[in-house]
Amino acid sequence: MDKRYEGGADGAAGSTRAAGGVPATAWARLAAAAADAVFIADAGSGEILDCNAAAERLCGRPRGRIIGRHQGTLHPADEAQRYRAEFGRAARLGHEVSWDSVLVDAAGERIPVEISSAVAEVDGRRLIMGIFRDVRQSDRAAMQRRESERELQEAVAGAPVPVMVHAEDGEVVLLSREWTRLTGYAREDIPTVERWLECAYDGTVLAEAHRRLTELRERAGPDLQGEFSVRTRDGGSRIWKLYAGPLGRLADGRRLLLSMAVDITDHRLAEAQRRAGAERLERSLAATVEAMARAMAKRDPYTAGHQDRVAGLCVAIAGELRLDPEQARGVRMGAGIHDIGKIYVPSEILNRPGRLSEPEMALIRTHCEVGHDIVRHVEFPWPVGDMILQHHERLDGSGYPRGLTGEAICLEARILAVADVVEAMASYRPYRPGLGIDTALSEVERGRERLYDGQVVDVCVTLFRRKGFELPV
Repeated sequence: MDKRYEGGADGAAGSTRAAGGVPATAWARLAAAAADAVFIADAGSGEILDCNAAAERLCGRPRGRIIGRHQGTLHPADEAQRYRAEFGRAARLGHEVSWDSVLVDAAGERIPVEISSAVAEVDGRRLIMGIFRDVRQSDRAAMQRRESERELQEAVAGAPVPVMVHAEDGEVVLLSREWTRLTGYAREDIPTVERWLECAYDGTVLAEAHRRLTELRERAGPDLQGEFSVRTRDGGSRIWKLYAGPLGRLADGRRLLLSMAVDITDHRLAEAQRRAGAERLERSLAATVEAMARAMAKRDPYTAGHQDRVAGLCVAIAGELRLDPEQARGVRMGAGIHDIGKIYVPSEILNRPGRLSEPEMALIRTHCEVGHDIVRHVEFPWPVGDMILQHHERLDGSGYPRGLTGEAICLEARILAVADVVEAMASYRPYRPGLGIDTALSEVERGRERLYDGQVVDVCVTLFRRKGFELPV
Protein backbone atom coordinates (compact mmCIF):
# COMPACT_ATOMS: atom_id res chain seq x y z
CA MET A 1 0.00 0.00 0.00
CA ASP A 2 1.00 3.64 -0.38
CA LYS A 3 4.02 4.71 1.71
CA ARG A 4 2.50 8.18 2.11
CA TYR A 5 0.31 6.90 4.89
CA GLU A 6 1.92 3.57 5.71
CA GLY A 7 4.95 5.14 7.33
CA GLY A 8 7.32 3.42 4.90
CA ALA A 9 7.35 -0.23 3.89
CA ASP A 10 10.47 -0.82 5.97
CA GLY A 11 9.34 1.17 8.99
CA ALA A 12 9.37 -0.52 12.37
CA ALA A 13 6.06 -2.07 13.29
CA GLY A 14 4.21 0.34 15.51
CA SER A 15 6.15 3.40 14.38
CA THR A 16 3.04 4.68 12.63
CA ARG A 17 -0.35 3.71 14.00
CA ALA A 18 -3.90 3.90 12.74
CA ALA A 19 -7.05 4.15 14.80
CA GLY A 20 -7.17 2.05 17.94
CA GLY A 21 -3.39 1.71 18.15
CA VAL A 22 -3.11 -0.70 15.18
CA PRO A 23 0.16 -0.28 13.26
CA ALA A 24 -0.53 1.37 9.89
CA THR A 25 1.67 -1.23 8.19
CA ALA A 26 -0.57 -3.98 9.52
CA TRP A 27 -3.67 -2.00 8.56
CA ALA A 28 -2.40 -1.64 5.01
CA ARG A 29 -1.48 -5.31 4.71
CA LEU A 30 -4.91 -6.38 5.90
CA ALA A 31 -6.51 -4.12 3.29
CA ALA A 32 -4.27 -5.52 0.57
CA ALA A 33 -5.27 -9.09 1.43
CA ALA A 34 -9.01 -8.40 1.70
CA ALA A 35 -11.39 -10.21 -0.67
CA ASP A 36 -13.58 -7.08 -0.98
CA ALA A 37 -12.48 -3.93 -2.76
CA VAL A 38 -10.75 -1.47 -0.41
CA PHE A 39 -10.14 2.21 -1.22
CA ILE A 40 -8.17 4.59 1.05
CA ALA A 41 -8.81 8.27 0.52
CA ASP A 42 -8.12 11.63 2.11
CA ALA A 43 -11.10 12.32 4.38
CA GLY A 44 -11.05 16.00 3.54
CA SER A 45 -10.58 16.12 -0.22
CA GLY A 46 -11.89 12.69 -1.17
CA GLU A 47 -8.77 12.00 -3.24
CA ILE A 48 -8.05 8.28 -3.54
CA LEU A 49 -4.60 7.52 -2.14
CA ASP A 50 -4.51 3.76 -2.60
CA CYS A 51 -6.55 0.63 -3.31
CA ASN A 52 -6.11 -3.12 -3.22
CA ALA A 53 -6.14 -5.70 -6.02
CA ALA A 54 -9.83 -6.45 -5.44
CA ALA A 55 -10.59 -2.77 -6.13
CA GLU A 56 -8.70 -2.97 -9.43
CA ARG A 57 -10.78 -5.97 -10.44
CA LEU A 58 -14.03 -4.33 -9.39
CA CYS A 59 -13.29 -1.11 -11.30
CA GLY A 60 -11.73 -2.81 -14.30
CA ARG A 61 -8.86 -0.34 -14.02
CA PRO A 62 -5.24 -0.65 -12.93
CA ARG A 63 -4.25 0.93 -9.63
CA GLY A 64 -2.45 3.79 -11.37
CA ARG A 65 -5.69 4.90 -13.04
CA ILE A 66 -7.59 4.88 -9.74
CA ILE A 67 -5.19 6.69 -7.41
CA GLY A 68 -5.56 10.47 -7.57
CA ARG A 69 -9.21 10.44 -8.58
CA HIS A 70 -12.02 11.65 -6.37
CA GLN A 71 -14.08 8.84 -4.90
CA GLY A 72 -17.20 10.27 -6.52
CA THR A 73 -15.83 9.75 -10.05
CA LEU A 74 -16.12 5.98 -9.63
CA HIS A 75 -19.91 6.31 -9.63
CA PRO A 76 -22.40 7.10 -12.43
CA ALA A 77 -23.62 10.67 -12.75
CA ASP A 78 -27.01 9.91 -11.22
CA GLU A 79 -25.31 8.42 -8.16
CA ALA A 80 -22.24 10.65 -7.75
CA GLN A 81 -23.97 13.46 -5.84
CA ARG A 82 -25.51 11.07 -3.31
CA TYR A 83 -22.19 9.28 -2.91
CA ARG A 84 -20.36 12.57 -2.24
CA ALA A 85 -22.94 13.42 0.41
CA GLU A 86 -22.55 10.01 2.11
CA PHE A 87 -18.76 10.30 1.89
CA GLY A 88 -18.89 13.68 3.57
CA ARG A 89 -21.19 12.35 6.28
CA ALA A 90 -18.84 9.44 6.96
CA ALA A 91 -15.86 11.78 7.14
CA ARG A 92 -17.66 14.09 9.60
CA LEU A 93 -18.94 11.34 11.89
CA GLY A 94 -15.58 9.63 12.15
CA HIS A 95 -17.01 6.18 12.97
CA GLU A 96 -18.16 3.30 10.78
CA VAL A 97 -20.91 4.22 8.31
CA SER A 98 -22.57 1.88 5.80
CA TRP A 99 -24.73 2.53 2.75
CA ASP A 100 -25.71 1.05 -0.63
CA SER A 101 -24.49 2.58 -3.86
CA VAL A 102 -23.69 1.88 -7.50
CA LEU A 103 -20.20 1.82 -9.01
CA VAL A 104 -19.49 2.02 -12.74
CA ASP A 105 -16.51 0.07 -14.10
CA ALA A 106 -14.22 0.91 -16.99
CA ALA A 107 -16.58 -0.82 -19.44
CA GLY A 108 -19.50 1.28 -18.23
CA GLU A 109 -21.27 -1.55 -16.40
CA ARG A 110 -23.22 -0.51 -13.32
CA ILE A 111 -22.29 -2.65 -10.32
CA PRO A 112 -24.43 -2.61 -7.14
CA VAL A 113 -22.23 -2.42 -4.05
CA GLU A 114 -22.51 -2.29 -0.27
CA ILE A 115 -20.11 0.25 1.23
CA SER A 116 -18.70 0.31 4.76
CA SER A 117 -16.37 3.14 5.71
CA ALA A 118 -14.22 4.04 8.70
CA VAL A 119 -11.99 7.01 9.49
CA ALA A 120 -8.53 6.85 11.05
CA GLU A 121 -5.80 9.38 11.70
CA VAL A 122 -2.29 8.53 10.50
CA ASP A 123 0.60 10.96 11.11
CA GLY A 124 -1.90 13.76 11.68
CA ARG A 125 -3.75 13.07 8.46
CA ARG A 126 -7.38 11.92 8.48
CA LEU A 127 -7.91 9.00 6.15
CA ILE A 128 -11.09 7.17 5.24
CA MET A 129 -11.14 3.53 4.26
CA GLY A 130 -14.07 2.36 2.14
CA ILE A 131 -14.83 -1.35 1.75
CA PHE A 132 -16.92 -2.03 -1.37
CA ARG A 133 -18.70 -5.40 -1.57
CA ASP A 134 -20.06 -6.53 -4.94
CA VAL A 135 -23.58 -7.69 -4.03
CA ARG A 136 -23.91 -9.57 -7.32
CA GLN A 137 -21.94 -12.33 -5.63
CA SER A 138 -24.52 -12.39 -2.82
CA ASP A 139 -27.28 -12.76 -5.42
CA ARG A 140 -25.49 -15.71 -7.00
CA ALA A 141 -24.94 -17.28 -3.58
CA ALA A 142 -28.65 -16.89 -2.79
CA MET A 143 -29.55 -18.61 -6.06
CA GLN A 144 -27.16 -21.48 -5.29
CA ARG A 145 -28.62 -21.74 -1.80
CA ARG A 146 -32.15 -21.98 -3.16
CA GLU A 147 -31.06 -24.66 -5.62
CA SER A 148 -29.30 -26.55 -2.82
CA GLU A 149 -32.43 -26.37 -0.67
CA ARG A 150 -34.57 -27.66 -3.55
CA GLU A 151 -32.21 -30.58 -4.13
CA LEU A 152 -32.21 -31.36 -0.41
CA GLN A 153 -36.01 -31.33 -0.33
CA GLU A 154 -36.15 -33.80 -3.21
CA ALA A 155 -33.47 -36.04 -1.68
CA VAL A 156 -35.27 -36.18 1.67
CA ALA A 157 -38.77 -36.61 0.23
CA GLY A 158 -37.71 -39.54 -1.94
CA ALA A 159 -35.29 -41.17 0.50
CA PRO A 160 -35.75 -44.96 0.74
CA VAL A 161 -35.47 -44.77 4.54
CA PRO A 162 -37.27 -42.60 7.15
CA VAL A 163 -35.68 -39.12 7.26
CA MET A 164 -36.62 -36.05 9.31
CA VAL A 165 -34.87 -32.67 9.05
CA HIS A 166 -35.69 -30.24 11.84
CA ALA A 167 -34.44 -26.85 13.03
CA GLU A 168 -32.69 -26.40 16.36
CA ASP A 169 -35.83 -24.78 17.80
CA GLY A 170 -37.79 -27.97 17.08
CA GLU A 171 -39.63 -27.05 13.86
CA VAL A 172 -39.91 -30.03 11.49
CA VAL A 173 -38.68 -28.69 8.14
CA LEU A 174 -38.65 -31.81 5.95
CA LEU A 175 -40.08 -35.33 6.28
CA SER A 176 -39.56 -38.23 3.88
CA ARG A 177 -42.50 -40.11 2.38
CA GLU A 178 -41.04 -43.30 3.84
CA TRP A 179 -41.32 -41.81 7.33
CA THR A 180 -45.01 -41.11 6.76
CA ARG A 181 -45.62 -44.54 5.19
CA LEU A 182 -44.12 -46.42 8.13
CA THR A 183 -45.54 -44.33 10.98
CA GLY A 184 -48.76 -42.88 9.56
CA TYR A 185 -47.67 -39.36 10.59
CA ALA A 186 -47.35 -36.57 8.00
CA ARG A 187 -45.51 -33.31 8.58
CA GLU A 188 -48.73 -31.48 9.50
CA ASP A 189 -49.36 -34.07 12.25
CA ILE A 190 -45.93 -33.53 13.85
CA PRO A 191 -45.02 -29.83 13.30
CA THR A 192 -42.27 -30.05 15.93
CA VAL A 193 -39.83 -32.78 16.90
CA GLU A 194 -41.13 -32.60 20.48
CA ARG A 195 -44.62 -33.44 19.19
CA TRP A 196 -43.16 -36.43 17.33
CA LEU A 197 -41.49 -37.74 20.48
CA GLU A 198 -44.79 -37.53 22.37
CA CYS A 199 -46.53 -39.51 19.61
CA ALA A 200 -43.81 -42.14 19.30
CA TYR A 201 -42.72 -42.86 22.89
CA ASP A 202 -43.99 -43.26 26.45
CA GLY A 203 -42.57 -43.09 29.98
CA THR A 204 -38.86 -43.66 30.45
CA VAL A 205 -38.29 -44.05 26.71
CA LEU A 206 -39.82 -40.61 26.14
CA ALA A 207 -37.56 -39.11 28.80
CA GLU A 208 -34.52 -40.78 27.22
CA ALA A 209 -35.54 -39.48 23.78
CA HIS A 210 -35.80 -35.91 25.15
CA ARG A 211 -32.36 -36.29 26.75
CA ARG A 212 -30.82 -37.46 23.48
CA LEU A 213 -32.50 -34.59 21.60
CA THR A 214 -30.91 -32.11 24.01
CA GLU A 215 -27.51 -33.73 23.47
CA LEU A 216 -27.99 -33.60 19.70
CA ARG A 217 -28.69 -29.87 19.81
CA GLU A 218 -25.50 -29.28 21.80
CA ARG A 219 -23.05 -31.55 19.99
CA ALA A 220 -21.07 -30.58 16.87
CA GLY A 221 -20.79 -33.99 15.17
CA PRO A 222 -22.90 -36.95 14.12
CA ASP A 223 -24.20 -39.55 16.56
CA LEU A 224 -25.82 -42.97 16.49
CA GLN A 225 -28.87 -42.57 18.74
CA GLY A 226 -29.48 -46.31 19.11
CA GLU A 227 -32.45 -48.65 18.59
CA PHE A 228 -35.99 -47.59 19.50
CA SER A 229 -39.42 -49.13 19.36
CA VAL A 230 -41.53 -46.42 17.70
CA ARG A 231 -45.30 -46.30 18.17
CA THR A 232 -47.18 -45.78 14.89
CA ARG A 233 -50.39 -43.86 14.38
CA ASP A 234 -52.50 -47.04 14.03
CA GLY A 235 -51.26 -48.35 17.40
CA GLY A 236 -48.63 -50.69 16.00
CA SER A 237 -44.89 -50.38 16.43
CA ARG A 238 -41.70 -50.35 14.37
CA ILE A 239 -38.13 -50.99 15.48
CA TRP A 240 -35.80 -48.29 14.22
CA LYS A 241 -32.05 -47.91 14.33
CA LEU A 242 -31.69 -44.14 14.48
CA TYR A 243 -28.84 -41.92 13.31
CA ALA A 244 -28.80 -38.18 14.02
CA GLY A 245 -26.44 -35.29 13.40
CA PRO A 246 -26.13 -31.63 12.31
CA LEU A 247 -26.89 -30.66 8.69
CA GLY A 248 -25.83 -27.04 8.02
CA ARG A 249 -28.05 -24.01 8.54
CA LEU A 250 -31.23 -22.46 7.18
CA ALA A 251 -31.12 -19.11 5.42
CA ASP A 252 -32.35 -17.46 8.65
CA GLY A 253 -29.31 -18.80 10.52
CA ARG A 254 -30.99 -21.61 12.46
CA ARG A 255 -29.04 -24.88 12.64
CA LEU A 256 -30.53 -27.85 10.84
CA LEU A 257 -30.50 -31.30 12.46
CA LEU A 258 -30.96 -34.61 10.68
CA SER A 259 -32.64 -37.76 12.01
CA MET A 260 -32.38 -40.79 9.74
CA ALA A 261 -33.65 -44.26 10.60
CA VAL A 262 -33.14 -47.78 9.37
CA ASP A 263 -36.31 -49.77 9.96
CA ILE A 264 -35.20 -53.17 11.30
CA THR A 265 -38.65 -54.48 12.22
CA ASP A 266 -38.73 -57.14 9.53
CA HIS A 267 -35.12 -57.99 10.29
CA ARG A 268 -35.95 -58.72 13.91
CA LEU A 269 -39.13 -60.63 13.07
CA ALA A 270 -37.49 -62.73 10.36
CA GLU A 271 -34.06 -63.71 11.63
CA ALA A 272 -33.71 -66.29 8.89
CA GLN A 273 -33.48 -63.43 6.36
CA ARG A 274 -31.06 -61.41 8.46
CA ARG A 275 -28.21 -61.24 5.96
CA ALA A 276 -30.34 -60.31 2.96
CA GLY A 277 -32.23 -57.72 5.03
CA ALA A 278 -28.99 -56.19 6.29
CA GLU A 279 -27.73 -55.79 2.74
CA ARG A 280 -30.94 -54.03 1.72
CA LEU A 281 -30.66 -51.72 4.72
CA GLU A 282 -27.06 -50.93 3.89
CA ARG A 283 -27.94 -50.13 0.29
CA SER A 284 -30.81 -47.91 1.41
CA LEU A 285 -28.68 -46.02 3.90
CA ALA A 286 -25.81 -45.64 1.43
CA ALA A 287 -28.22 -44.37 -1.24
CA THR A 288 -29.62 -41.82 1.20
CA VAL A 289 -26.19 -40.60 2.26
CA GLU A 290 -25.12 -40.28 -1.37
CA ALA A 291 -28.31 -38.44 -2.33
CA MET A 292 -27.73 -35.94 0.47
CA ALA A 293 -24.10 -35.56 -0.50
CA ARG A 294 -25.18 -34.72 -4.04
CA ALA A 295 -27.76 -32.23 -2.77
CA MET A 296 -25.28 -30.44 -0.51
CA ALA A 297 -22.63 -30.59 -3.25
CA LYS A 298 -24.75 -28.07 -5.18
CA ARG A 299 -23.13 -25.50 -2.90
CA ASP A 300 -19.71 -26.43 -4.36
CA PRO A 301 -19.38 -26.40 -8.19
CA TYR A 302 -16.19 -28.50 -7.95
CA THR A 303 -17.66 -31.29 -5.82
CA ALA A 304 -20.62 -31.81 -8.17
CA GLY A 305 -19.84 -34.91 -10.21
CA HIS A 306 -16.37 -35.32 -8.70
CA GLN A 307 -17.28 -38.40 -6.66
CA ASP A 308 -18.92 -40.17 -9.63
CA ARG A 309 -15.94 -39.58 -11.89
CA VAL A 310 -13.52 -40.78 -9.21
CA ALA A 311 -15.66 -43.87 -8.62
CA GLY A 312 -15.64 -44.71 -12.34
CA LEU A 313 -11.85 -44.49 -12.46
CA CYS A 314 -11.56 -46.58 -9.27
CA VAL A 315 -13.70 -49.34 -10.77
CA ALA A 316 -11.54 -49.37 -13.91
CA ILE A 317 -8.34 -49.61 -11.82
CA ALA A 318 -9.86 -52.38 -9.68
CA GLY A 319 -10.67 -54.32 -12.85
CA GLU A 320 -7.11 -54.00 -14.15
CA LEU A 321 -5.81 -55.16 -10.76
CA ARG A 322 -8.15 -58.19 -11.07
CA LEU A 323 -9.81 -57.60 -7.72
CA ASP A 324 -12.70 -59.97 -7.08
CA PRO A 325 -16.15 -58.55 -7.96
CA GLU A 326 -17.19 -58.16 -4.32
CA GLN A 327 -14.07 -56.16 -3.45
CA ALA A 328 -14.58 -54.05 -6.59
CA ARG A 329 -18.16 -53.31 -5.41
CA GLY A 330 -16.72 -52.02 -2.17
CA VAL A 331 -14.27 -49.80 -4.05
CA ARG A 332 -17.18 -48.34 -6.05
CA MET A 333 -19.27 -47.74 -2.92
CA GLY A 334 -16.51 -46.02 -0.95
CA ALA A 335 -15.33 -43.89 -3.89
CA GLY A 336 -18.90 -42.79 -4.62
CA ILE A 337 -19.28 -41.17 -1.19
CA HIS A 338 -15.65 -40.45 -0.24
CA ASP A 339 -16.29 -36.70 0.20
CA ILE A 340 -19.57 -37.09 2.17
CA GLY A 341 -17.89 -35.34 5.13
CA LYS A 342 -17.97 -32.05 3.19
CA ILE A 343 -21.68 -31.87 4.00
CA TYR A 344 -20.59 -30.25 7.30
CA VAL A 345 -18.23 -27.67 5.72
CA PRO A 346 -19.93 -24.22 5.57
CA SER A 347 -21.24 -23.43 2.09
CA GLU A 348 -19.53 -20.04 2.03
CA ILE A 349 -16.15 -21.82 2.17
CA LEU A 350 -17.05 -24.48 -0.40
CA ASN A 351 -18.36 -21.85 -2.84
CA ARG A 352 -15.59 -19.30 -2.42
CA PRO A 353 -13.53 -18.71 -5.58
CA GLY A 354 -9.78 -18.32 -5.15
CA ARG A 355 -7.38 -19.90 -2.71
CA LEU A 356 -8.46 -20.53 0.87
CA SER A 357 -6.68 -19.50 4.06
CA GLU A 358 -4.91 -22.09 6.18
CA PRO A 359 -7.70 -22.15 8.83
CA GLU A 360 -10.26 -22.69 6.05
CA MET A 361 -8.16 -25.49 4.55
CA ALA A 362 -7.84 -27.05 8.02
CA LEU A 363 -11.64 -27.07 8.28
CA ILE A 364 -11.97 -28.73 4.87
CA ARG A 365 -9.39 -31.37 5.89
CA THR A 366 -11.76 -32.52 8.64
CA HIS A 367 -14.05 -34.00 5.98
CA CYS A 368 -12.23 -37.36 6.09
CA GLU A 369 -12.93 -37.88 9.79
CA VAL A 370 -16.45 -36.42 9.61
CA GLY A 371 -17.28 -38.69 6.67
CA HIS A 372 -15.91 -41.68 8.58
CA ASP A 373 -18.10 -40.77 11.57
CA ILE A 374 -21.18 -40.63 9.35
CA VAL A 375 -20.77 -44.19 8.02
CA ARG A 376 -18.87 -45.94 10.81
CA HIS A 377 -22.02 -47.46 12.34
CA VAL A 378 -23.19 -48.89 9.02
CA GLU A 379 -22.13 -52.53 8.82
CA PHE A 380 -20.85 -52.48 5.24
CA PRO A 381 -19.23 -55.73 4.07
CA TRP A 382 -16.38 -53.60 2.66
CA PRO A 383 -13.94 -51.13 4.28
CA VAL A 384 -15.95 -48.09 3.18
CA GLY A 385 -15.22 -46.20 6.40
CA ASP A 386 -11.47 -46.79 6.05
CA MET A 387 -11.57 -45.60 2.42
CA ILE A 388 -13.26 -42.35 3.45
CA LEU A 389 -10.90 -41.84 6.39
CA GLN A 390 -7.67 -42.72 4.54
CA HIS A 391 -8.07 -41.35 1.00
CA HIS A 392 -5.78 -38.37 1.78
CA GLU A 393 -3.11 -40.51 3.47
CA ARG A 394 0.23 -40.95 1.64
CA LEU A 395 2.72 -43.84 1.70
CA ASP A 396 5.50 -41.73 3.27
CA GLY A 397 3.26 -40.53 6.12
CA SER A 398 2.86 -36.99 4.77
CA GLY A 399 -0.92 -37.27 4.34
CA TYR A 400 -3.80 -36.67 6.72
CA PRO A 401 -5.65 -37.09 9.05
CA ARG A 402 -3.47 -39.71 10.81
CA GLY A 403 -0.19 -39.74 8.88
CA LEU A 404 -0.46 -43.46 8.06
CA THR A 405 2.32 -45.10 6.04
CA GLY A 406 2.68 -47.98 3.59
CA GLU A 407 0.51 -51.06 4.14
CA ALA A 408 -1.26 -49.39 7.07
CA ILE A 409 -3.31 -47.70 4.34
CA CYS A 410 -5.82 -50.21 2.97
CA LEU A 411 -5.58 -51.16 -0.74
CA GLU A 412 -9.00 -49.66 -1.49
CA ALA A 413 -7.87 -46.29 -0.05
CA ARG A 414 -4.62 -46.45 -2.05
CA ILE A 415 -6.65 -46.92 -5.23
CA LEU A 416 -8.96 -44.05 -4.24
CA ALA A 417 -6.01 -41.74 -3.44
CA VAL A 418 -4.59 -42.04 -6.98
CA ALA A 419 -7.99 -41.69 -8.68
CA ASP A 420 -8.90 -38.68 -6.50
CA VAL A 421 -5.68 -36.81 -7.36
CA VAL A 422 -5.93 -37.56 -11.09
CA GLU A 423 -9.55 -36.44 -11.37
CA ALA A 424 -9.04 -33.35 -9.17
CA MET A 425 -6.04 -32.13 -11.18
CA ALA A 426 -7.50 -32.93 -14.59
CA SER A 427 -10.83 -31.24 -13.88
CA TYR A 428 -11.92 -27.68 -13.12
CA ARG A 429 -11.56 -26.41 -9.56
CA PRO A 430 -12.86 -23.11 -8.14
CA TYR A 431 -9.42 -21.44 -8.03
CA ARG A 432 -8.04 -22.68 -11.39
CA PRO A 433 -9.05 -24.32 -14.67
CA GLY A 434 -8.49 -28.04 -15.21
CA LEU A 435 -4.81 -28.86 -15.70
CA GLY A 436 -5.46 -31.72 -18.10
CA ILE A 437 -4.95 -35.46 -17.84
CA ASP A 438 -1.27 -35.39 -18.87
CA THR A 439 -0.37 -33.05 -16.01
CA ALA A 440 -2.41 -35.17 -13.59
CA LEU A 441 -0.73 -38.41 -14.66
CA SER A 442 2.72 -36.82 -14.43
CA GLU A 443 1.95 -35.80 -10.85
CA VAL A 444 1.10 -39.32 -9.69
CA GLU A 445 4.09 -40.71 -11.60
CA ARG A 446 6.37 -38.31 -9.70
CA GLY A 447 4.87 -39.56 -6.44
CA ARG A 448 5.07 -43.26 -7.40
CA GLU A 449 6.19 -45.45 -4.46
CA ARG A 450 6.78 -42.31 -2.35
CA LEU A 451 3.24 -40.95 -2.07
CA TYR A 452 1.17 -43.39 -4.10
CA ASP A 453 1.02 -47.17 -4.56
CA GLY A 454 3.33 -47.98 -7.49
CA GLN A 455 1.15 -50.73 -8.97
CA VAL A 456 -1.96 -48.55 -8.77
CA VAL A 457 -0.13 -45.66 -10.49
CA ASP A 458 1.11 -47.96 -13.29
CA VAL A 459 -2.38 -49.33 -13.92
CA CYS A 460 -3.93 -45.83 -13.89
CA VAL A 461 -1.36 -44.47 -16.37
CA THR A 462 -1.83 -47.50 -18.65
CA LEU A 463 -5.60 -47.02 -18.65
CA PHE A 464 -5.30 -43.49 -20.02
CA ARG A 465 -2.22 -43.68 -22.23
CA ARG A 466 -2.57 -47.14 -23.74
CA LYS A 467 -6.18 -48.24 -23.32
CA GLY A 468 -8.02 -45.03 -24.17
CA PHE A 469 -9.82 -44.55 -20.84
CA GLU A 470 -11.44 -41.13 -20.47
CA LEU A 471 -13.00 -39.41 -17.48
CA PRO A 472 -16.73 -38.79 -17.95
CA VAL A 473 -17.60 -35.19 -18.78
